[in-house]
Parts: sequence; structure tokens; C-alpha cells
Amino acid sequence: MARTKLNLEPSVLVWARRRAQLEPDELAAKIGVQTNTLQRWEEKGEISPVQVRKLADKTYTPFGYLFLRHPPEDRIPIADFRSREHHQHRQPSIELLDTIASMQRRQDWLHEELIRLGAAPCGLVGSFDVGSAIREAAGVLRKQVDLAPDWAATLSTWNEARRALIDAIEASGVFVVVNGVVGNNTSRPLAPEEFLGFALVDEYAPMIFVNGADFIASQTFSLVHELTHICIGRSGLSADLGDGNGHDTAELFCNRVAAEYLVPAESLERAWQHAGTHDTFQELARTFKVSEAVVVRKLHDDGLISSDSVREFFQNQYHEPNRQSSAKGGNFWLNQRYRLGNRFASLIVPALREQRLGYRTARLLTDLKGDIDDNLTSHMGLF
Repeated sequence: MARTKLNLEPSVLVWARRRAQLEPDELAAKIGVQTNTLQRWEEKGEISPVQVRKLADKTYTPFGYLFLRHPPEDRIPIADFRSREHHQHRQPSIELLDTIASMQRRQDWLHEELIRLGAAPCGLVGSFDVGSAIREAAGVLRKQVDLAPDWAATLSTWNEARRALIDAIEASGVFVVVNGVVGNNTSRPLAPEEFLGFALVDEYAPMIFVNGADFIASQTFSLVHELTHICIGRSGLSADLGDGNGHDTAELFCNRVAAEYLVPAESLERAWQHAGTHDTFQELARTFKVSEAVVVRKLHDDGLISSDSVREFFQNQYHEPNRQSSAKGGNFWLNQRYRLGNRFASLIVPALREQRLGYRTARLLTDLKGDIDDNLTSHMGLF
């Protein structure tokens, strides 16, 4: 008997490969066929059902999409607040789209679970708007995100500051995810050049996601920037956090609130007066556990340095630190503290034990394999 063949739309097969940013020879090698075989599929659309599944798997394309008559248009499902010009009309990566979809699935489950548990809505959602005074808005954050004044100066490293900030944000009712890859797939890194974070507003389960492949010194700022999006009730995708070049009113507002929360004007003025003359920006960045760029912008906004000083810094002095990513390496379960988050882990384990959540759904929500209950509960001490 002749093997079953399907006749699919060639342009859709080409779209799937290009969407995955693969050349014909690269995709052919991943599937295990000759390049001319792949090219024949893309020219005639004649392909076996088995190979369609392989093609979908290796291009991270939903299986049903390959049967469409025309290539679909990928659209970011939340507002896009990114300010760099080359982002405005660029096709979003599969990694970005899959990450947003994954977090939306997790949020949908959390929303229903929290209502079932009788949880109260999160008080931070919609707690102020873009017309609020910057210091007043930052004050709301300080009241809700319970950290002592000048908390960052008491910590030795940016990693410690990030952990303390995440714990405080989650205690306020917001779910936090920091990840540098899609799920747990280290072969699918998230490019910080494409996005640095996003916020998903929900009355019961507000969520912020920070790209863990970004500079460790920048992630604390990203966390508070996205938290401010939750407070103004606007979901969205962000980039260029803290560099002062954005044009969207909401982004500029979130930048300024985040800067005031992390680098309070009064504390900055005192530190500026007592800072040494050598590497002052670095010294202040270490004190407040933010990037030098955030320090320089805040000094300018507070009237402590001139525009010429800012321009000189960015043109001649500023060198980006090495990216410290959660994408590769390190202890897997320590990374899970950031990829899952304490609150989410603490909710999903009881749901599994009480059989209110099936293992298939749990794997989809966590991107974990094997016995999820054993894996999570045996490592709950890390959460």
C-alpha cells in the first residue's frame, strides 16, 4: 500500500520554518530528512502525517496551524509598550509568544483556584493611576511591598536584593516569575534585546514576568516597573526599562515610580553627598542594588547632575555588565524558585494532592516532567 500523503499549503510550511528562524538545512537536520526533501515539501505541500507532527514539533508550531490555507499572523496578545524603533514592526519571536501564552494559562488557573479558596482580590491592582504624583505612588508601593527603608543597602549582592524583593512582592499578592528560557527548555533562550518583562493584570492573580537573561543589576528595576503596571491596571510588554528613552506615558510613569521606589530622593541625596569621588555611580549602584544607568537617570531627575553629565555617561562611560542569566547552568531546583515562584508552588501542590488538578494539566502549568508531586514536595524547602 502506498503511504498516506497529505496536501498542505506550501506557504504555511515555509511560514512555520521561518517563524522558527531556521534555514532549510537546519530544519531538515532536526527532523532527520535530506534538505531536498524539506524543500520539496515547501514547494508542493505533499507530506506524510508523521512528518507533519515532526515539523510541528521542531518548529514549535501548533499542529493544527499547519493545515491552514493561509499563514496566520502572529500578534502579541497584550499591549506592546516597547520603545525601540526596530521593535515596532518586527515579527515577535515564538519564544516570546509561547512565554506569554504559558503565563496566561498559569494565571487563568490561579484566578479560579484563588476564588475557590475564598481569597480576597489583590489590593495593589488599580491602586493608583498615571496621573498620580510619583512620590505618592512610590509611597503606596512601600506600604504594600513591606521592605524596610534603605533595605537594599543592608544586602551584599544584587542576587540577595532580587530575592528579597520577589519575596516581598509575592507577599503583597502578586505572582512573580523570573526566567531566561521558555519553560525549562534551555535550548530556547529569551532574548533581552526583544523584551525585558511584562505584566498581566488580574484582580485575583496579577502576575509579573521578568526576563532572567537580562543583567542581574537591571532585574530589580524590571520587577518594580512591572509591579507599577499592575498598580495602574495596565497589562503590557516592556523594554528599555530605565534608560529614559521611552515615549509612552505609562512607560515613563512606571520608570519614574520604579526609580523613586528603589532609589528614594532623600536617600539618594544623602548618599550623593557622602559618595566618594572615584566611581561614584558604581558606588551608588551597589548601595541601591540597581544599574548605573538607573542611578544616573535618577540623579538627573532629582536635579543633582546636569543633562551634559548624563550624555557623557551614556556616550563615554557606560559599559553594560555581563548578563547573568537563569537560562543555563546552576542548580535546577534553585532556578525553579524563580521560574515557578513560591506562591504558585504552594498552591499547585495541594491541588494535586486533593485531585483538583490533573497531572497532565500540572505539567502544562509548570513545564516539569515526571512525578510532579514528588518533585515539588521533595524540594519545597527551596520555596
